[in-house]
Amino acid sequence: MAKKFIIYAPSISETGGSILLDELLKSASKGDYEFISLSKRNGNTHPWIKFINARKGFLGRIHSELWLYKNSQPGSIVLCFGNLPPLFKLKGCTMVFLQNAFFLNKFKYFENFSFSIFFKKIIFKALTRNIDKVILQSGLMAEIWKQSYPNIELIVLPIVPAIDCAKFQTNEKCYDFIYVATGHGYKNHTLLINAWINLARNGFFPRLCLVLRATSDAQLIKYIKNIAAENSLSIIILADLVHNDVLSVYGKSKCLIYPSLVESFGLPLVEASLLGLDIIASDLDYVFEVCSPTIVFNPDCLGSVVRAVCKYMGYKIIGNNYDYINGKDYIAKIIEGKR
Repeated sequence: MAKKFIIYAPSISETGGSILLDELLKSASKGDYEFISLSKRNGNTHPWIKFINARKGFLGRIHSELWLYKNSQPGSIVLCFGNLPPLFKLKGCTMVFLQNAFFLNKFKYFENFSFSIFFKKIIFKALTRNIDKVILQSGLMAEIWKQSYPNIELIVLPIVPAIDCAKFQTNEKCYDFIYVATGHGYKNHTLLINAWINLARNGFFPRLCLVLRATSDAQLIKYIKNIAAENSLSIIILADLVHNDVLSVYGKSKCLIYPSLVESFGLPLVEASLLGLDIIASDLDYVFEVCSPTIVFNPDCLGSVVRAVCKYMGYKIIGNNYDYINGKDYIAKIIEGKR
């Protein structure tokens, strides 16, 4: 009887992880292992995989965990594709694909994010005893993992969906910039929108396309639409695109702008590079791990983002016009200001 290769992904639905999961599922083939997927993905296009639908909610997750415990066996492989380790120690080899950087404590930008993230980090740490190996996507994440969990074996395996670049590349450019990201706070949309407001007040209106999720990011979408209308910003929001449609929008864009504060990998950076887009991104290590950006900026500084966009677009650099003075006048100004 064939050994089992269980892909455990009950929480993967509409995030970037779903793109990677689909790439993994479609690559499964008949061989030494019986592939089983416990997830929310549709199995119609994956003939070699037995699909088991993951139930929703807390009770659904417990049901999935119990199924996993009962169905793992010696010699089997269990790939947890949703960041969290299994609730129970399994009989086979348990590998966890860690996609989200916030599970590791060395990233300062997550310190004040939410109770949910704080709680998940505690759960993750408690369940690491059930991990045999962890799979990471970058050397940066591997270095930080070794500092936190030196006794758990790691593998660096960056997975990127195959792209037919010629199919999506076009000379017709509808957007100056594109940003593909979820609406989480660390993705830094607020800073990006404030930069576009600053540009508009100086007479510049670059075309920006934002790819978001209609339901999960509804509040952010409403906020951006209101701000764009009030300030006449050239911002288009596209929601719930399938992966091929996202690639098509890349092809119609000149440049990827990426202000995210932290990433474990940064798939849009890789895809934009493969499709030949210019890249303006945060001056952070995760960016240089996967691409060679055209221009970088400080993701904590509004002025830095504005200057980077101006430089790329060829706008006259927006700056403060100061009257420079000599030492004598400097002292006089200080005395005058004291009065």
